[in-house]
Amino acid sequence: MVKKNFEIGAYGDYIVFPKYGVGKCHGYQQVNVDGKIYEMLVVNFDESKMILRLPKERLGKVACRPLSTKTKMDQALKRLSVRKNTCQNAWKDRVDAYSRKINSNQLYLIAEVIGELHPQIKNHIYSMREFEIYQRALDLLAQELAAVDACDTKTALEKIEAFTGALR
Repeated sequence: MVKKNFEIGAYGDYIVFPKYGVGKCHGYQQVNVDGKIYEMLVVNFDESKMILRLPKERLGKVACRPLSTKTKMDQALKRLSVRKNTCQNAWKDRVDAYSRKINSNQLYLIAEVIGELHPQIKNHIYSMREFEIYQRALDLLAQELAAVDACDTKTALEKIEAFTGALR
């Protein structure tokens, strides 16, 4: 899932992991594990207060991508204001579909999940699992929007709410 031309690990670059959110690269560090020295990429996730160390030789197998451009972010935000009917499949199928969209690490698919679930969340017609999925997608989008716009997460959430407010 990593683009071939994507150079991972430049100091100060942001990387998006679908599982953890947006992290900032702090370069490489040598770590001694059982007498063997590994070159590790150090990524700091401020939102979850976590530091991830990935061996350099495993970077090509990690599901991550560079931070979206301003244009791609704007396209994803516009997708939020498009009303889309929630699929009427069995709940398990919808959960699987939502999870695949979030884990695909594609911004517009994450925005689709928010767009589909937002009317139910807004009208308080949801299950706990739907709320968890919605919250996960919203957190991912807000973290990336905050990094792209160089603002805090609260401001990013307000901007997302402005776009989803058009769904009413």
